[in-house]
Amino acid sequence: MKIKNFTLNSVDQVITKIVGEVLRAFHIEIASVGDEVDYNKFEIQNDIKPDRVITKLLLDKNIFVMSDKIIPTEKYSGEVHRLIKKNLYKILVDDLKFSPVPYGIMHGVRPTKIIHRWIKNNFGITSHGIIDRDKISRRLRQDYLVSYDKAQLLTEVAIKQIPIINS
Repeated sequence: MKIKNFTLNSVDQVITKIVGEVLRAFHIEIASVGDEVDYNKFEIQNDIKPDRVITKLLLDKNIFVMSDKIIPTEKYSGEVHRLIKKNLYKILVDDLKFSPVPYGIMHGVRPTKIIHRWIKNNFGITSHGIIDRDKISRRLRQDYLVSYDKAQLLTEVAIKQIPIINS
């Protein structure tokens, strides 16, 4: 997809980076002079509230909105960044009918590092101390929009890395 004018309502370097990651994942680019464009106006607005992030995409005369709640047990700034990516991704997939990408919004991150943090904080650990692979995989699919196959793969890789990391 080629766009003529792109606007993002933030100058924050991290937000600019994560929005760029989503746009690159879907091959959305600013057209060069003389190129045909799919849309003249492509404007992203993120409204950050204490408990949620609301993302709006203004595409010529159309407005698409996605909102999601912040997980209070996670680091606030990380949650804001994750939800900006997730909301934009969902607008592109759900509303604009782009094909989902296998690793969802995990572009530009080290996914096993996130899984290791969850395990360290006892997420996905049963009362018997066993790692619940399905619970971790479900969270990857829900919070990061990772495909089922990739969520399974990431979970297995992260678990296999634990002895190496601990040594």
